[in-house]
Amino acid sequence: MEYVIHCESICGEKRYFIIQDKFSTLPYIVRSGGVIYKVKKYMKINEKNAKIEDKIMEKVYRSNCFFYDINTLYAEKNLWQEVEW
Repeated sequence: MEYVIHCESICGEKRYFIIQDKFSTLPYIVRSGGVIYKVKKYMKINEKNAKIEDKIMEKVYRSNCFFYDINTLYAEKNLWQEVEW
């Protein structure tokens, strides 16, 4: 199942991505094209938010993006820890 994630960068830039699977908890961060985004919320695509598809920048899959668990980032000596699918 695919989900839309609403993300925001440190600079306040808002982007929407499509991901394959929903993670169990927030927050997570997405690194895409060198920019780091914090995931604000997950959404299933349905009739209510179908218009949001116009704003989606790209589909994010493991091959073109990295997902990190913020809690692990701080716990493990500030090293990036990729979240397992």
